[in-house]
Amino acid sequence: MAETVQMLLALIDGGPEPETWQAARSVVKGEHEALVALVQGGGDGYGVTTGVGHRDRDRLVDIAAFQGDLLASHLLPGLVWADRLQSRCISLVKVHQLSRGGTGCSPEAFDAVVAAALDPDFAPPVPLDVTYSSGDVICGTWWAKGLLQHEHLDLGPKGALSLINGSFVHLGVALALVPALRSGVATTERVVRAALVAGRAKQSARYLGGMPEGAMADRLGQDPVAIRAAEDVLDTLRHAQDQFEAVLEEELSRQSDNPLVAEGRLVEQASFLAPRLALATSALFDAWSLVGAWVDRAVTWLCYGAGGLAPDLADDERLGFIQVPKLVAAHVHRLRGLLSPRPFSAGGATSHDIEDLWTHGVMMSSVLRSGLGVVHEMLAVLAVVVSRAVEIGAPAEASEILGGSAGGTTLVERIERARPLLGWSV
Repeated sequence: MAETVQMLLALIDGGPEPETWQAARSVVKGEHEALVALVQGGGDGYGVTTGVGHRDRDRLVDIAAFQGDLLASHLLPGLVWADRLQSRCISLVKVHQLSRGGTGCSPEAFDAVVAAALDPDFAPPVPLDVTYSSGDVICGTWWAKGLLQHEHLDLGPKGALSLINGSFVHLGVALALVPALRSGVATTERVVRAALVAGRAKQSARYLGGMPEGAMADRLGQDPVAIRAAEDVLDTLRHAQDQFEAVLEEELSRQSDNPLVAEGRLVEQASFLAPRLALATSALFDAWSLVGAWVDRAVTWLCYGAGGLAPDLADDERLGFIQVPKLVAAHVHRLRGLLSPRPFSAGGATSHDIEDLWTHGVMMSSVLRSGLGVVHEMLAVLAVVVSRAVEIGAPAEASEILGGSAGGTTLVERIERARPLLGWSV
């Protein structure tokens, strides 16, 4: 079980401070004191006594003034903004990462972030389309702006950098996906099962004991490969989901900032990247694309007369569902377009070649959510097709598996009724 993931999701609407955050205060205090001692002793460090990015060889004349300059220079506009759930998750991940140590943030800053994160009304605007995920610092700056409006805070050495740096935006947007992903897997399993029963799919050995009575049809000929591979598709989806949550849990256990404070010195590294999580998200892109392809084929299979159903699921010579397979085909094309980006399919170098590895993590997490919306609509259409199949003679158990029937006098009305029937909020 992903314990940290569960803990953070439970705090979306507020709650008591976790014991792990309380216990972190002594570590935070010790690391901050080490950072202050390093600066007072004449030590140098990236973003502490120097500028940032390609200005890392410029020594700071006024460390206090630099904190405001850093935030002002990184506050740039976006077009796609985090919703409340995403913003809350970003805040919760931030405080959790600070609790892991290594940032050198002050105890006052830590307390301020904890207070904000535990306030259910704290959901600052954060743009999600202004980063290629080599630090997400523009996103992080908007979050920091919200924090400083919520809590009074004087920023000392590295104060601003520790607020905007790290992988917290990427991990936060990924965390916000978890409830919809979990619900989506369960909904997909249910609708797929109902479709197989509605079309009287032939059972193979792997379905024995797993499919309801009445699903087997004693007839010649094979079902399409997609129909026979239904369990493989579901296994693929479940595996991708499990891996995504496992990697997210592991990433949440890591320190994340640059530089990190370790044993009284500053260590420059790239813990603000989460390439494994980006790859796990990419696997979900493929898994949900596979689900979309399966739904496309299942709708066509049923509308073309699976299990002895009337062609186009029509009465007499009416057109019935003649256009429904084309609707789903349009959805699947849109889904494939949305879920086509990959973590390392494009990149480059910015900041005078300092930032030369990108994961596209925030963008991919944001796009995946849009893709889930398309799959949701496709499953609603399939639920309508299943309901219609039952109306004209398919096993009634298919509707029971769905949890009801998506009836109606028009196709539009049917689809509108099917959406809440899914029990899946995206």
